[in-house]
Amino acid sequence: MQLRSQKKPMLKPGQCREQGRADRFRQGHLITMEQDIEVGKMKCLLRLSQAESESRDHAQNDHHNSSDL
Repeated sequence: MQLRSQKKPMLKPGQCREQGRADRFRQGHLITMEQDIEVGKMKCLLRLSQAESESRDHAQNDHHNSSDL
């Protein structure tokens, strides 16, 4: 029993498939997380561009705000 616990990294034939499935799931999860981050960035950029256009409208009204932003 002690020998078996020392050789833990060695996988049994059936375990290899399970490990591959786990890796694939993990990669898929990472990909979705990256996509969520990208979507978040896009939304943030949209919000920034909207804020910029709004601040530009304000800057046209009075030029004091444009130096602060």
